[in-house]
Amino acid sequence: MKSGFEEYAATHGARMRIGSVTDSPEKNTGSIRSYGMEFVRILDGQTEWKEELPLLREDLFNLIEKGCPKLDIIQLMFACTRGRSDAISDTLASIGLAGPSFDILAQLCELVSDKIQALDNPSGPVHCLSQLLPELPDDEDRARLVEKLRSLPELLNFYGGLLSLYPAKKEIHTQLEPIQKDYELILFYNLLDHYGLGFPTLSRLLMAMRWVRFRISPKARYVRRFGRVRVKRRKRSDASETGVRDPFGIAALQRRLHRFSKEHKNWQVLLIQLVPRYLSHEWSAQRVSGETLLDLMPQIVGKPMNTTIPVIVSPTPLPQDKPVI
Repeated sequence: MKSGFEEYAATHGARMRIGSVTDSPEKNTGSIRSYGMEFVRILDGQTEWKEELPLLREDLFNLIEKGCPKLDIIQLMFACTRGRSDAISDTLASIGLAGPSFDILAQLCELVSDKIQALDNPSGPVHCLSQLLPELPDDEDRARLVEKLRSLPELLNFYGGLLSLYPAKKEIHTQLEPIQKDYELILFYNLLDHYGLGFPTLSRLLMAMRWVRFRISPKARYVRRFGRVRVKRRKRSDASETGVRDPFGIAALQRRLHRFSKEHKNWQVLLIQLVPRYLSHEWSAQRVSGETLLDLMPQIVGKPMNTTIPVIVSPTPLPQDKPVI
């Protein structure tokens, strides 16, 4: 697993953000390595996390022995514990654009565009460029920079228009939103199920990675809470007692998968079929290069399956007096 986290940091540090969507590639890579070191410390028994540790080690050993790609395990653990889903609404909320603030941003782009354009006069900010960057010679580079600055109002106005259209195809977006909120978790379960493991393993992996996140980034804010919550029991006899509701508990994960399969049957069937296709020889070159199931999802979905329809030849010739159907 140590080598797996190092490889994931090298191949995905500049790609999938495991924390904030605004993290730089360098910060994201550093976070991957920090989380990886803590996860390995758990496996080595060097932390306070002792919950089902022998079973967690056994699960990982069996998965890797059976050929489950380490990068997929690591990426899906990160994806399911980053406190937001792949849905657009979660992404916007994570950068503070939930609700009406998204529409306000579009209006601000147009307002700022008008104001910057009004300042573009002989005595405006562009005129002071030589004082701001005295080392920039008065040549082609300066002319190119001035041209970019003067195109800024037009770009802002254009971007504001794009925001008014985003997300594209809103009807499809509305249908995909509930699917995107769960599909990484469903994929992770299906990947584990392919190797003969299931909810106990999924629960242990996510609980361990949650411990890592809370340990390394204790002040991080998440769009979706995924920690344990103490709740009062519903039965009257136990009204004074409290219980613990854990979204990564086996029962909670089972309910989520059952609800998804019930409400999105077609997608459930599709996601089940994607895992063996991804693990087949058809995508072996991509796996070797470091690409994962989540990376290749759009390509696998869009590529027809390579299937051959078998032709069965009967050893007994068909009667000539009967038509062949």
